[in-house]
Amino acid sequence: MRAVLGPALVAALAGVLAACGLDVVDCSRKAPREVVVSAEGASVVRVVAGAGSLRIEGEQDTDQIVATGTACASRAGDLERVELVAERWDGEILVESRIPVNNASLDILIRLPRSFNVIVDDSSGLIEVENVASVRIDDGSGSISVKRVAGPVTIDDESGDITVSVVFGSVFVKDGSGRITVSDVAGDVIVEDGSDDIMVFDVEGNFIVRRDGSGDISASDIFGDFIVERDGSGSVTAENIGGRFSAP
Repeated sequence: MRAVLGPALVAALAGVLAACGLDVVDCSRKAPREVVVSAEGASVVRVVAGAGSLRIEGEQDTDQIVATGTACASRAGDLERVELVAERWDGEILVESRIPVNNASLDILIRLPRSFNVIVDDSSGLIEVENVASVRIDDGSGSISVKRVAGPVTIDDESGDITVSVVFGSVFVKDGSGRITVSDVAGDVIVEDGSDDIMVFDVEGNFIVRRDGSGDISASDIFGDFIVERDGSGSVTAENIGGRFSAP
């Protein structure tokens, strides 16, 4: 027997997906997109992305930035208006998704040299970044995963879970809501959080919570200090702290 979803259930499901940071788009029309730019003379890639997922991968032996994507829309006319473009500005390369219609999206995969610093300005959708020099993300909604970064990681996020691991610099996270998990960091970890749990472990520097609205905070294997400056509600757990531990 085939199950049929009524309009009310479909609308409810769309609302749940949207709340999780997942774009609900009628993908009856799809088409590939691709841009290729020489990486010579540049050290920064800035990505401006709208609806859709974004994955950025650093590679060892490449001298190009290759961005590929799948455009999605409900109508052929709307699909044609979804663009993936790349422009060079001195030592910076801009990769941008242009989506001038509502019911459309563009999933993007970017491959670039590992030596590049990555800046992301994203409205919604899953973000994954790995094997790059440094990362700075400004995100509206959707989950974020960052791993294997040679330098610092800075994330300013409104909602969605955040996972950061294997960072050889420091990690700075400002989050509205969503679970935060940070591990294997050579520098410091500094967090400002609105709600949900924070879990941090295997940090060679200090772990500092500037502000936490609600949710549990757990820290383990911190070589430096573990300091919670302001905490609203939720438990604070500390294990194997090498330096000073302080919490309200």
